[in-house]
Amino acid sequence: MDQAASLSVASPAAPAADLPAMLATLSSYECLFGPYHVQTLTLAAQAGEALWLSGESDQARVLLEHAARHLARYGDLAAGVRIRTLSVLRDLRASVASSRSLV
Repeated sequence: MDQAASLSVASPAAPAADLPAMLATLSSYECLFGPYHVQTLTLAAQAGEALWLSGESDQARVLLEHAARHLARYGDLAAGVRIRTLSVLRDLRASVASSRSLV
């Protein structure tokens, strides 16, 4: 199967119960494929969204920024995933900014 067929736009993040498995898989992908492979970056974006939804904004931001920055290398192949990643990153930053302004 080619990479274009195997990529999908990141679905809504998995529940927090799946987060440890996602992070373990991400670590395996980094070792197996490298940190800049499209599959690794796609999973990093999904894990970043799951981290954000579970309240881990700082870790989420790091993963989302890394994924968004390096998914640009893949152009049209990863455009959907990159757009989703940038949207989640925008929402994360907006929520962090609004929570800081309330304090």
